[in-house]
Amino acid sequence: MGLPLFTSSTALITAVLGLLIALFLYLRSRGGGSSAAAGAAGSSQSRSAVARAAKGAVLLCGPPGGGKTVLFHRLAFGRGVDTVPSAFQSAVFTALAGAPAGSAPLKLMDYPGAPQLRASLLRSARECSGVVVLVDAAGAAAHVQQAADVLFDLLTDPAVVRGAPRFLVAASRADAPGARALPQLRALLETELERLRGTRGAIMQAGEGALRDAGGAEDQPLLLGRVGERFSFEVDAPLRVEWGEVGGLAAGSDVNVSAVRTFVAEAAAS
Repeated sequence: MGLPLFTSSTALITAVLGLLIALFLYLRSRGGGSSAAAGAAGSSQSRSAVARAAKGAVLLCGPPGGGKTVLFHRLAFGRGVDTVPSAFQSAVFTALAGAPAGSAPLKLMDYPGAPQLRASLLRSARECSGVVVLVDAAGAAAHVQQAADVLFDLLTDPAVVRGAPRFLVAASRADAPGARALPQLRALLETELERLRGTRGAIMQAGEGALRDAGGAEDQPLLLGRVGERFSFEVDAPLRVEWGEVGGLAAGSDVNVSAVRTFVAEAAAS
């Protein structure tokens, strides 16, 4: 009679131990998960704290080959790089290279110039306190046309205009042989914008009329300039456009980015 009782007791103890081990493992896994979640949350909070501490965002954009990525590295890290056209946006929270110790960081973004990414570029520009459009002053006529296309999209986007960012057109490689002087580059861009106003503007105006009749024209592209008048940045741009020059931008060369650095710092603080 004793053997069956002993066997039952052993089975009961074994079952209890099994339950205790299972409970221990369960609690341990929950604790580990909580720690991992806490770590992830802490990391996210840390990134959010940096974002909250940073000044406003400034976007570098323009057609391919204008020197955006080189300028991005010069401003953010104080060094030049050899680059190829990028397919992805780069962004960093940092104080500008050469800024006094303790300067507040800002968000600096470098956006690819590929036309197929234009919608994404506009979304980024709507959240910025400053926009820098780089145009190669020594580039071919096609480059200037592409730059005008970028400008047209930015200056006719109602959300960008409502945000009223500071706006700079910077002539890159301004010290290269054969580079256009800033007044000449400005005149060429005005001519191209006038041409775009005549082609794309007519389509936009027709679409705006149809949408107004349907009650949905609020976020349609703005019309640029005045009917019957030639486009002028000074008179017709819906945002105040500033102008500057950038010399160098080749890896290892002497670079003059002081005008753009000043603009970026002031725009981020505005």
